[in-house]
Amino acid sequence: MSKGTSKRYEKNTAAAASKKAARQKRISPLPIAAAVVAAAVIVVALMPKLLGGDQGTGTPVKAGDGENIEISVDSLSPTASLYDNDAEGVTVELMALRDTAGQVRLALNTCQVCAGSPYAYFIQEGDSFICQNCGNVFPVEVVGVDTVNENGCNPVPVTGDVYTIEDGILTVPASFLEANAYRFVNWKRF
Repeated sequence: MSKGTSKRYEKNTAAAASKKAARQKRISPLPIAAAVVAAAVIVVALMPKLLGGDQGTGTPVKAGDGENIEISVDSLSPTASLYDNDAEGVTVELMALRDTAGQVRLALNTCQVCAGSPYAYFIQEGDSFICQNCGNVFPVEVVGVDTVNENGCNPVPVTGDVYTIEDGILTVPASFLEANAYRFVNWKRF
């Protein structure tokens, strides 16, 4: 190799090494973009809880003050509807739905175990419910069933011996709601 070629080779090699070092020092935008997207997803997921708005199961319908809750069975779907009732100064919330087989399912929207907690309520995600206090996940099929995980992390069942269905109208008596108002005293959902 001649002296001139050798210097150019060294110069080109040094320039290549310098460029390689600069590339290695540069931070790739991909991890930064991934972190920004992850943060945005977390903020969007927590926004309803932070703002105290709809928790994903539906906007509660004011069903009355100390009155029976009456619901048209035809209005129920696999997505839970929420009905609020003032029971002696405490808002009691009822979840009502029809599963994919058409069976009516009712429960109080508070947990049998976590009921004393301010966050002992459920949100629906697809065909499952999630306790906002302990994170327990369970399928729609256990809503209103009093033999599954009795006294476990489930919504308080409202069984067929509590409610009636007559002429397509489902009725939950105010006396049942009043008897269970103690479960909602510490609620922070509202």
